[in-house]
Amino acid sequence: MFESEVFGHVKGAFTGADQNKMGLAEAANGGDLFLDEIEALPLSLQAKLLRFLENGEVRRVGSKEAIKVNARVIVATNKNLELMVKEGKFREDLMWRLNGKKLLLPPLRSRTDDIKELTKYFLENEKPRRNKILSDEAIDQLKKYDWPGNVRELKRVCEQLCFSSPLPIIRPEDVDTIIKGKVLSSPNDVIDLSLGLTTLMNQYEKKVIEKALEIDRDIDSAAKVLGISRSSLYKKISDYSIEVKK
Repeated sequence: MFESEVFGHVKGAFTGADQNKMGLAEAANGGDLFLDEIEALPLSLQAKLLRFLENGEVRRVGSKEAIKVNARVIVATNKNLELMVKEGKFREDLMWRLNGKKLLLPPLRSRTDDIKELTKYFLENEKPRRNKILSDEAIDQLKKYDWPGNVRELKRVCEQLCFSSPLPIIRPEDVDTIIKGKVLSSPNDVIDLSLGLTTLMNQYEKKVIEKALEIDRDIDSAAKVLGISRSSLYKKISDYSIEVKK
């Protein structure tokens, strides 16, 4: 799948390949190819990526013809690749090939001045557009949070605020509702390991769903916040005997 997506394939290369397909690398000719979470690439495929980076040639799956590609390759990772090399999980030659120019992006908690512009962007691009803005006090409240999930977590919080905030202007108390709702249990909670992992996971999932429904009682909105389908949420509500307040 990786080879097909990145390098493309020719008709008949495998079952379901009913036509020629241009890969992302070839499509990026003359531009940029961005590969996120590069640390997740298996060792066997790292060799194929390294070969492309070394010779700048693409060979579609099932084809003997090499196509020359001139593209700038940009990769991103939130892992320590040098440590992964020592652990045998990442190729050292690929790491050095990717290390030509490196940009270290600090965690969001270390650059809270970016929060105002990031939230503005997320709110303006929310679909459907809800025309909501954050008050200065609400932004200050967001800056006090630690953001363990970085920018992706901030985006998710903005989505939740769009659904749950009753007014066009998002207030600090609206932010408090979301941020405090993210902490479902305290570090001092006692975990009964005798219950087994499955039971404990089910208990936690039930708490997450209950908290989502407490923040937003609309099933469609809660399902979107949780990242699951409406039917899946209804099934879990039934399975866990959760009372949905009107």
